[in-house]
Amino acid sequence: MTIPIVKLEDLDVTLNGKKILLSISWTLSRGEGWALAGPNGSGKTTLLKLIRGDVPPDPQKGRRLYLIDNAYHPEPSVLKKKISFVSPELFEKYKRLRPHLTPVETILTGLSDSFYLHDIPDRDLIMQAEILACKAGLGDTLQKNIMELSEGELMKVLILRALISSPLIILLDEPLGSLDRVSRTGLLDMIASLTEDDTSVIFTAHDTSDIPSFIPNLILLHDGKINYKGKNNIADKVDSRWKSIHDNTSNYSHRGVRGDIPRDVVIDIINASVYLGASKVLHNINWQIKKGENWAIIGENGSGKSTLLKLIAGEVHPAMGGTIIRFGHDKMSLWEIRKRIGYVSSEFQSEYVRNVTGLEVVLSGIYGSNGIYENVTDKERDSAIRVMDMLHISHLMKKEVHHLSYGELRLLLIARAMVNDPDIIILDEPFNGLDKFHAKVVDSILSRISLEGRNIIISTHDEVLPHYMRGLIVMKSGTIEEMRTF
Repeated sequence: MTIPIVKLEDLDVTLNGKKILLSISWTLSRGEGWALAGPNGSGKTTLLKLIRGDVPPDPQKGRRLYLIDNAYHPEPSVLKKKISFVSPELFEKYKRLRPHLTPVETILTGLSDSFYLHDIPDRDLIMQAEILACKAGLGDTLQKNIMELSEGELMKVLILRALISSPLIILLDEPLGSLDRVSRTGLLDMIASLTEDDTSVIFTAHDTSDIPSFIPNLILLHDGKINYKGKNNIADKVDSRWKSIHDNTSNYSHRGVRGDIPRDVVIDIINASVYLGASKVLHNINWQIKKGENWAIIGENGSGKSTLLKLIAGEVHPAMGGTIIRFGHDKMSLWEIRKRIGYVSSEFQSEYVRNVTGLEVVLSGIYGSNGIYENVTDKERDSAIRVMDMLHISHLMKKEVHHLSYGELRLLLIARAMVNDPDIIILDEPFNGLDKFHAKVVDSILSRISLEGRNIIISTHDEVLPHYMRGLIVMKSGTIEEMRTF
């Protein structure tokens, strides 16, 4: 019988006066693989933080014990150095706080578990990090800074950062959300090898269908409680809440359904190239979008999908010789663009202010701002509440952003993009971080919007496109490799 290296016995966790986890009992042995599955807000990330020692259990109830030198200790400080943690929040912090680090420098920060390189690394450590990066398919990125990487590339860098210290336990919080199919396969192979090397792996997912086959054990969380704990042999079940989604979202929009949609050109991109720093990331893009057309953009990590969406949204600009015309105007202020284009991306999510409530996040979409700096009218407040209700996130109205899970904040930002009733909605990986129920809600609302003559433009790694998409762009190395309508 294996000896547990972590033991949680009847623990609660309370954060800001609210119970997040209740009566948690569980043990982890060396080399075990566990998956934590559950919907947005179920407590998955908090449980990972409890295991690592980043949040304390409530006092006077239960015990949290770590095996150190053949004896159990209640303090995680020693073992914590051997527990690596990769999360969407870590992803956001690096983009916000350390954007100019190279991939190798970022990997090496894992040796001290900080955002900084406290010492100049020796050549052997640098070579070790470079070899890890090349094995993960990142050899072409070594001279870039992390702001020039795609979301999937950066996630792989952060997982390598977790591995560089040879941890006993690695915690992976939704690691696959921003990866394309090829990158997912490579990353899963890497994670599978960890379980063979006696590293304990804990992997979170929204539902059991996302759990890799080599993770043999499963915890199902709901409302902070463990509903199931044992072997990963439970078939994924459809959430009963799906049954009423269509009825609940059918009255979403301000606008009526129009049978005869005029085909005016709303976006015209002409010979547009885009540079990020010294790197040319888009090459001579030509693309015309007509009113009512819905487009999906696919391609591998680093192919330019997100940058193309940023170009449409006015977040980046074409280099000299290129033009983008929006709604018949070649010059629009960013404020004018944001009134007519709703935009959601992981990068914007990482930069969003944290000291506001869920309702204020949604309201900020009316003003195109990061936070609220205006007096809100009753009509505007009613619009925000209506959209939140349609997305089944009314319970997030009074919660502050820094207390939310990654998926919960993503839902708020999708509501923010919709609240202004924009002409174009741009969603970069719209279902990333969402549980199956909320993904279905968002999909249903977008389907309804698609009947109204507005444009929906998404990037995705999914091979099966939403049924309301009518155009496809395949990106490769910053160019449009293929464009077709259907």
